[in-house]
Amino acid sequence: MLKKIFALLVLSAIIPMSLIGAVNAGQGMLTYTNKEYRFSIEYPEDWTVDEGVSGVTFRESVEEDIISVEVGTAFLSKKMTAEEYIEERIKVVRERFSVELNVVKTFSDIINGEPVAVYIITGTSKGIELKLMLACFVSNSTAYTITSSAPSSTYNAAEDNYFNPMLQSFKLLEKGAGIEIWNFIVTPSKVKTGENITF
Repeated sequence: MLKKIFALLVLSAIIPMSLIGAVNAGQGMLTYTNKEYRFSIEYPEDWTVDEGVSGVTFRESVEEDIISVEVGTAFLSKKMTAEEYIEERIKVVRERFSVELNVVKTFSDIINGEPVAVYIITGTSKGIELKLMLACFVSNSTAYTITSSAPSSTYNAAEDNYFNPMLQSFKLLEKGAGIEIWNFIVTPSKVKTGENITF
């Protein structure tokens, strides 16, 4: 189960990221649901799922080649837009990890009824040029971030076959009313047809 608040958000995953394996567009999808953080997302059935303190990571591994998608959540201590949250995360990663990140494209969209901000970012890690899609949803005081990454040379194939379908499948779950009935008493304990009861 995911920890209460993810300590490092998805952009911290830039450091160990990734190489891409063969794209299999015909594979089936499974649904990952997290009731605690109220979201679901579909992922390829042959990928691995790792839950950790920085989020849940979905990855395909073919020997040394990896592509990955990470979903993280964070409690917002102040009101922020999705764009403001992404900008803050980029700034933190640049400062904390001394990573050069270049925002090459930004846009907004609506996915499953929820507004999302999307940033396409390039950077270099361990000598590998990476391209990332960073998407952010903000719901009340929670930010949901989805970071998809691959080497720049294979990013387009991964985006078409994995990243876009996974992002389009992301859903925020409805929050329950918060009312639970543990016990109730009916008076009188025996009733006849047509009698009124109270509880």
